[in-house]
Amino acid sequence: MCNYLTKDGIKCKLSPKKDICHIHWKYSIIDHKSNEIRNLNRSIAKANIKTKTLRDEVSHLKEDITFLQSALKDKDSIISSMKKDYDQFMSIKQIEMKKARLSKYFHDMTDIYELKSFCRSKLNELTLSEIFGEHDDYWRHYNELRIQRNKLCHEF
Repeated sequence: MCNYLTKDGIKCKLSPKKDICHIHWKYSIIDHKSNEIRNLNRSIAKANIKTKTLRDEVSHLKEDITFLQSALKDKDSIISSMKKDYDQFMSIKQIEMKKARLSKYFHDMTDIYELKSFCRSKLNELTLSEIFGEHDDYWRHYNELRIQRNKLCHEF
């Protein structure tokens, strides 16, 4: 007997050996497909809601990433300026250390330069015969200063 109910709620009056008669068999397939389509539409609607929320989350994450990247750039510029300041500080410190080492050998650095300029001026005034003659101590003193200067320059 056909178990198909019509839209009015009346049972089919045909009595085949199968559960559904040949007339209502097509309708049952259509009903089944329409139910499947409804279920798919519901699942698509749920998936659309999920994708919308995921898109919103992704847009928020992109904003957070851009904010963090700008913050990192700021921090990087601060760190690079700090490195430059530190390098300048270290170079000044090394110069001061070299000055301190030199001051151990010579109490006043200006004395060396003054002596050097004095010796050069004296050498310029002297002739070759005077250098090897009576003013030999100027030449020796000048050479000693030059040798000391070269040693100090190569030492540091």
